[in-house]
Amino acid sequence: MEQCPSPPNRPGFAIVLYYLNMIDSLVFIRDHGIEAFLKKEEEKWRCPDCSGTICCHNGICFDCGIDRLKAKKEMYRWEDKQT
Repeated sequence: MEQCPSPPNRPGFAIVLYYLNMIDSLVFIRDHGIEAFLKKEEEKWRCPDCSGTICCHNGICFDCGIDRLKAKKEMYRWEDKQT
């Protein structure tokens, strides 16, 4: 099996949206495997309050945060600014 090449190391190459970084994800998968990646992502997007699923588009839990989601003016934006 051929090894994936290393991603280019230049600023701005990886586009980060909704707290997801595709390049970092691919590097993690290459280095640790898909099963480890899926486990890590499952933990990352699990609600600490009810163990439901957190939406990557707005950071709100689909189970216990539905009222907060309905009250948002911009449904697909995180409340805090990404840097």
